[in-house]
Amino acid sequence: MELALLVDVSRSVDAKEFIQQRDGYVNAFKDPSLFTEHIAKGPNKKIAATLVYWSSPDRRVVAVDWRLVDSVESARAFGEALVAATPGNIDLSGATRPFDGTTAPGSAISFVMPQFGSNAYEGSRKVIILSGDGAENAGPATHKVRDDALK
Repeated sequence: MELALLVDVSRSVDAKEFIQQRDGYVNAFKDPSLFTEHIAKGPNKKIAATLVYWSSPDRRVVAVDWRLVDSVESARAFGEALVAATPGNIDLSGATRPFDGTTAPGSAISFVMPQFGSNAYEGSRKVIILSGDGAENAGPATHKVRDDALK
């Protein structure tokens, strides 16, 4: 499986929510059971994953490039890379983000779709997990982009 984690950093996401999103993924990947109870039980016993921060139609960045997760150690390393990709390794007292802006989830999906064909992996499934908290207020309509991606 190729897994793209798309994390909203728009203005509607406050510092606490930003940390919750990041730490949710960090904690999941650093927990050995993610690999032993889920990834290792999949048909190929491995996944490739990336994390993208997104907001406005022109504001998206690959925070952690595609990586193979094929062991407890590589899953933990992916979690550590998520922490390292956060500017200043922030905490709740001084949370910053790479940028902010409007809320354009459709643009985030459009940004990551070509990466499924250009990364070094070929998964039998391509999965996007998009997190956000605000109403779409910019970019292409998410439902249209989603429908195109499913095709």
